[in-house]
Amino acid sequence: MKITSAKKILIIRLRFIGDIVLTTPFIANLRKNYPDSHIAYLFEEGYGQVLSGNPLLNELIQIPRNANLFQMLKVINTLRDKKFDAVIDLFGNPRSAILAYLTNAKYRVGFNFPVRRNFYNIVVKDSGSRNTAIDVYLNVLNAIDANLDTNCCNTTIYLSDEEKKNAKDFLAESKIDINKKIIGINPGATWQAKRWLKEKFALLADILVDKYNSEIIIFEGPKEKGIANEISNLMKKKIVCVNNLDIKYLSSVIERCNLFITNDAGPMHISVALNVPTIAIFGPGEPDIWFPYDKSKHIAFKKQVSCWPCNLDVCEKQDCMKAISVDDVLLAVEKMLKGK
Repeated sequence: MKITSAKKILIIRLRFIGDIVLTTPFIANLRKNYPDSHIAYLFEEGYGQVLSGNPLLNELIQIPRNANLFQMLKVINTLRDKKFDAVIDLFGNPRSAILAYLTNAKYRVGFNFPVRRNFYNIVVKDSGSRNTAIDVYLNVLNAIDANLDTNCCNTTIYLSDEEKKNAKDFLAESKIDINKKIIGINPGATWQAKRWLKEKFALLADILVDKYNSEIIIFEGPKEKGIANEISNLMKKKIVCVNNLDIKYLSSVIERCNLFITNDAGPMHISVALNVPTIAIFGPGEPDIWFPYDKSKHIAFKKQVSCWPCNLDVCEKQDCMKAISVDDVLLAVEKMLKGK
């Protein structure tokens, strides 16, 4: 069903950072189809700031994380007051489905999940094939009879001049030699099962300093407090640790890296969206879905083990992570830095 005369459109994707970055090709294509519409994006506090500065969006709407009933009623009233003509739910959990329904928008678009599909009047049918995360979102265009521009299928993050200056100042204050290769390392992840071993990250970083005379920056998120220092303490070489930066500041520092080595986590998607060559270490996840990026610029590591894919959040064995050696990653680093 074609969405006609949609002057105001709301996109919903409440979380997480990486998932929101993966929706940016959809945003670009939606804007191509609706160049004059007001397009807003609804997300939970702490996740959608990665979209700030995106010129294809007119409005960012943040709701409290774990909002109580009173806060949700306030959100619903706000959305109704904005009088959206169409709402597109790219999240599809019970809360986002209910929010989409209660906007009173003429067109309500969402995925074909049991029960939740009843909150939409345009249901996105499953393509029937194994799709990347980006393709799942782009498939929504078919449901609303919108055109796909294949030149708008890359993820993007926009940095302001001020944000870029902040990163430049950070490097200077941290006494990082910008004439050397700067290698960023993200050893954390929301879920324990997705974290490569700290001892391996430490050994890898030491070798990178020796072999490539590189500067190492280890990034740490608010939920991974202490992991950067733990790795630093295991190392022989001196490195820089970065912790608890807001998303755009974090992004601006990542953008200054020549290479980014990361677990399957939000910063992985940020680095790719900023065109930083990226090596991603996958454990329980599925890189063909969650790392749908140019293989000539980026590398995803996964070792086949009998229990894969399990998609577990917590795993005591971590056989899939233990199977990836430091030498494996070093070979990828050599390939990525060759000639750079």
